[in-house]
Amino acid sequence: MQDKKTILIIDDDEGNRTLLGAMLEIGGFTVLKAAEGAQGLSILKVYAVDAVLLDVMMPGMDGYQVCQAIKSNPAMQHTPVIMVTALSDDGSRQKSFAHGANAFLSKPVGFDNLIKEVENVTRLVLAA
Repeated sequence: MQDKKTILIIDDDEGNRTLLGAMLEIGGFTVLKAAEGAQGLSILKVYAVDAVLLDVMMPGMDGYQVCQAIKSNPAMQHTPVIMVTALSDDGSRQKSFAHGANAFLSKPVGFDNLIKEVENVTRLVLAA
């Protein structure tokens, strides 16, 4: 039996962390959570995760800065990042990809879309 994949959620809103975490756990994933960008980066230095769900609009480091920090660190650069945000415009989507995101989901995120996207990005890493 294959080990569960671990997903890190970085979001300043506790309700979002709880909801996304519950959906991922129902989908068979192990979940780690961080309330802000610096805490998320600290977790990534300690734990190997299979993907990161990252909010864009956070105090301190925003999601773009966190994504760029992940992708510029050789130890983390292959970790898939899915931006999960209330922003839905093309500019935000393009900016997310320009900062290294692998996928982009607009809130509110449905269960099926979330699980499918997480499975897709983690599968791509295994194939690389």
